[in-house]
Amino acid sequence: MKKLLLSLCALVALSASALTYNVEVPAGTKACYIAGDMNGWSQQEMNKVDDTHYTIDIAEATEADGYKYCSGPGWNYVEKDANGNEMGNRVYSPNDVVARWASVFDPGVEVEKPEGDISIYLQVEGAYASTNLYAWDSATSEPINGAWPGTAMTAIESVDGVDYYVTTFTAPANAINIIFNDGINQTADILGIAKTTYFKLNGNTATVVTPGAVEETETLTYNVTVPVASPSCYIAGAWDNWSSFTAMTRVDDTHYTVTLENVTKSMEYKYCATASWDNVEVQADGVSDATNRTWGENDVVAAWKGLAEVEIETLTYNVTVPEGTPACYIAGDMNSWGFTAMTKVDETHYTITFDNVHKLMGYKYACGEGWDYEEVTADGGQVYNRIWSENDVVAAWKTTGSVAGVEADAVKVYGANGMLCVRAAEEVALNVYNAQGMLVKALVVEGAADINLAAGLYIVNGTKVLVY
Repeated sequence: MKKLLLSLCALVALSASALTYNVEVPAGTKACYIAGDMNGWSQQEMNKVDDTHYTIDIAEATEADGYKYCSGPGWNYVEKDANGNEMGNRVYSPNDVVARWASVFDPGVEVEKPEGDISIYLQVEGAYASTNLYAWDSATSEPINGAWPGTAMTAIESVDGVDYYVTTFTAPANAINIIFNDGINQTADILGIAKTTYFKLNGNTATVVTPGAVEETETLTYNVTVPVASPSCYIAGAWDNWSSFTAMTRVDDTHYTVTLENVTKSMEYKYCATASWDNVEVQADGVSDATNRTWGENDVVAAWKGLAEVEIETLTYNVTVPEGTPACYIAGDMNSWGFTAMTKVDETHYTITFDNVHKLMGYKYACGEGWDYEEVTADGGQVYNRIWSENDVVAAWKTTGSVAGVEADAVKVYGANGMLCVRAAEEVALNVYNAQGMLVKALVVEGAADINLAAGLYIVNGTKVLVY
């Protein structure tokens, strides 16, 4: 009897006190609602504190009440965990954090309402061997055509010579959300359908199509701007059923390009920082899924999954350099692209250690304190920014700045803007050969001299110099 009395007292105490709910939400959230036992599981709008924080006092709430957050007034806006999975009901905490939303509600955009029946068409070609359609109300989240996996699509209708499965929903009150599936495989959630819509499947990707439209394949170039310190960039898409990652060509630190044949502008695709879905592109919050793209002339990746956080650590940079290298410097994100002298290990090896760096910081090597001395490829081409590797190798230098047989500080020779530039503190005789071994210039210089030469690789007193 005493135990029962204590329990009743505790229940009265819980029900008598109001609770304040505070939540931190992802960047880009435009509104926040709370729904739970305390308000009959209807979405109740919260008060905005700032762009990522909301609060509300609920007098009827108790710490025993379960609840969830939504970014809008419906369950299609419900919160998800960081991986996009369903979450269980919360129990009271004075400060909550939402990792991501199923979708982001925009109060400024009018939600389209159905004006009659909604028919869902799916091309038979490319569909699952046994295709189900699962549908639910976008406002209430109530299933429309039964529990998962929904109902089998069996009715077939021919439209402009193409066979479609078709399912019709009679005058739904709200837009509908759907998933095509075979009980095991499934598409992503397709949200907010308010009118008859035609789809085709490519693997697990559903694409809206226009009946009767014939899209010719063509050759398309995909250009993308990626976040700073991206290690690489790959593209994957519907052209091969999302089965491979194609490496893109690096243009500079933040731009990549690739040209693909036999594709269409409606084919969907995504970018990845590596050849793995672990590093697929995501929204600017670093968590929320990015929607599949269709061709655009210039794309922009906001962030990469799994690369938003990098480990800050102490790293040692080791490099093998060509014989005859007078010195070695490193310039990169770790030193604001200044030139830091490295420690000489032997004639062809240098090393340096930096604290408070990460492995995605870009950098290059140089054999002098300036970009006239930067590393180049074996044939004199540009070397793009590196990211950390345990052991690097420099193939060649644009110029070493030194000339064989002359004191290192007495003369500097380098190429620039179609000229061979000589800066000599004392008189020096120079023989200039082209890459084929033909003598093209023989001269004596004291002071400064700029000699016009065609772009290419030259040998000056035995030292390679690149004129560009």
